[in-house]
Amino acid sequence: TSLGGDASLGGDASISWLDKASRTRLGERFPQSQSSPRLSERSLPFFEGRRTVPQDRRTVPHVPLLQVAVIGHPYTIYDEYISMDLLGKLKKYDIGVKTIEMVSNDAINKSVAELAKPMFWYYGRTAYGAVMHLARAGKVDGIICLTSFGCGVDSFINDLIERKIKKESDIPFITMTIDEHSGEAGFNTRLEAFTDMLHWRRCNEDNLPTPGEHIYRCQINT
Repeated sequence: TSLGGDASLGGDASISWLDKASRTRLGERFPQSQSSPRLSERSLPFFEGRRTVPQDRRTVPHVPLLQVAVIGHPYTIYDEYISMDLLGKLKKYDIGVKTIEMVSNDAINKSVAELAKPMFWYYGRTAYGAVMHLARAGKVDGIICLTSFGCGVDSFINDLIERKIKKESDIPFITMTIDEHSGEAGFNTRLEAFTDMLHWRRCNEDNLPTPGEHIYRCQINT
């Protein structure tokens, strides 16, 4: 409910308005004659509190410079131990993440409908539809395929997606296999090389003016 009035008035006029607003807030019927400064003073903390900006709204939300699509089974991607904390590392590199679960069923169905044959596997269907939607919408700068199986559905779907992406776009694609023989040092090295390449592409490669000299759009802290 709007309290009306002008709180910018000074002196007694300001106290009178605050008293009127206080009584309205408290559901009381205020008289037309004299005001009650004491009631206004008691209500000051309430109105001052309403003017305070919450802590989480005092800063502009940070938007990562890059966005990466991460393909994989949920039990692989969201498990910090199995995935070697892939999502956490991407966050440290200031890279946003898009997963299959973030894409609507309508968008997935639209992308899958283009296939010559029906996709029998649920994971394959959602993975293909989600990635193709994100790539065509220009919402990702790179694609990371995280898999723990070298055979089966994963191998077929990953190869299908990679071939389709390379045919339609120049979005970088990398497959990272994790199993009992995988070491975190090698995993980190490949991930860092891939993300460094994404940053370089974003900052330099696509900004070439006519003379051929680079125009740096951003600066990477080293």
